[in-house]
Amino acid sequence: MTDPQSVPPAYSPAPATQPKGLSIAALVLGIASIPLGLFGVFGLIIGVLAVVFGFVARGRQPYARRLWLVGLILGFVGIVIAIVSIILGVLLVAAALNGGTTSP
Repeated sequence: MTDPQSVPPAYSPAPATQPKGLSIAALVLGIASIPLGLFGVFGLIIGVLAVVFGFVARGRQPYARRLWLVGLILGFVGIVIAIVSIILGVLLVAAALNGGTTSP
């Protein structure tokens, strides 16, 4: 008969991973803020949430640096896109109310 100590285990336990929820949330919101930034205020809110989640994850999850860093960068890009689209929207509305003509 074989020695019980020499028999390998039937399965090996899964390695423990560290939670990355905040970093993943920052990344998903950052990705979503890019196309939603074209819709103005809604994209601005999503971009701000991505930045907030990114900075919170930066403090709590330093091991998930790639995720929260990309989320932060995309969140800031989404904010810029949203601000530009809001400004363009206001200018278009102002031009439409003005009748498309400029006064001397």
